[in-house]
Amino acid sequence: MNYCERQLEQDLKDAYSVETLDQYRAHLREVLRHSRKTLQDYVDADDDSVPVPLPIVRDILSAEEDNRNTKEFIDNLRTKYSPSPQLALRAEDFDAFASKVLDSAIVADWDRCKTTCSECLANASGRQNGISYEILGYRKGIFSITFTYLPERKTDPKHVMVSKVTVTGGGVLNEPLKIKRNKILHRYNRTTQKFRRTDPKTDVAIRIDFKGREGLQLLVSDRRPEAGLPVGTVLSSILPWEEYANAANDTLSYDSRLNYWAPCDGREIEGSRLQERTNRARAPDLRGVFLRGLNQFADDKLGAALDKPRDPDPRDADGFQGDNPGAHGHVYYGGRAHDKSAIDYVHVEHTENGAWYSGDYQQTKERPTEKNPTGETRPKNVAVHYYIKIN
Repeated sequence: MNYCERQLEQDLKDAYSVETLDQYRAHLREVLRHSRKTLQDYVDADDDSVPVPLPIVRDILSAEEDNRNTKEFIDNLRTKYSPSPQLALRAEDFDAFASKVLDSAIVADWDRCKTTCSECLANASGRQNGISYEILGYRKGIFSITFTYLPERKTDPKHVMVSKVTVTGGGVLNEPLKIKRNKILHRYNRTTQKFRRTDPKTDVAIRIDFKGREGLQLLVSDRRPEAGLPVGTVLSSILPWEEYANAANDTLSYDSRLNYWAPCDGREIEGSRLQERTNRARAPDLRGVFLRGLNQFADDKLGAALDKPRDPDPRDADGFQGDNPGAHGHVYYGGRAHDKSAIDYVHVEHTENGAWYSGDYQQTKERPTEKNPTGETRPKNVAVHYYIKIN
């Protein structure tokens, strides 16, 4: 689950005493298996005829009564899922269903979280002690950081207060001051502060202390923060480098310390995170070659490919392998005459066999084949550009 789903799960626990978000999702799916009359009879009788908590069913019926569109939406879902009673509720249907029947305050918090936290999901980098941060563009010595308070526990407050801001190293706070002493950060609300570099070659150390809770510490270099796919990832694209760089937000002139991506053309990647991880000074050169999987990807029980290595050469990733036509043979026969003994014509016996045979008997001269194909040996293929993630 991402962060916003965890927050919704906590709200559902408070509202309906359900254990998990999946449990609530299963309850909504169960509701679709019953008619509106059956659900109303269940609420009126307060019995066990429907295996869904009474408060959930009551809120759904109330939402249908208050809004005709909600009623039509749920009827359409019943029709959609009735042919397959065991079919689970799809994610998009769950989101729409829950948004129409949950308490408006829960829905508002959920929507606000999804809107403001598109860049700060739980499995993303850039979050410390409940504070998400996103480092924004660097231009003319100025960069910005957006901070968002994301409560992590049920007991966390709805807002936190800044007690102290300290900036050292190669930068200072830039006016206007948005993050300062006594500044209140409300949950899900973004606050963006600008910083100015005083020394482009020195990292900027930023510390923000909060009243009554652990603070946040950042070290910002002149390199853009790592984001997206891990370094070393190779992607194929039909876009040439200039267009790909623009699409990947690599619009500056190529700089291996700053660019996220590099063409796989053997160019230098000095100073990149990929170079730090692999100690390779250049990107792999994949121009005009096919890619081939290694015999073994991980040191686990799966081992090498099948019962014997498919690749006969032991290699590392990015290892080059030259041409090889492989083991094969050609059989070539000369032109044949009739298989008759020549003695029938010239009446002379062969000294070894007692006869002189025509045809291909004891041919020893090698002859080249004719009308041979030209060019390289290759399978059907489509040309692409290859790019590698370096930062």
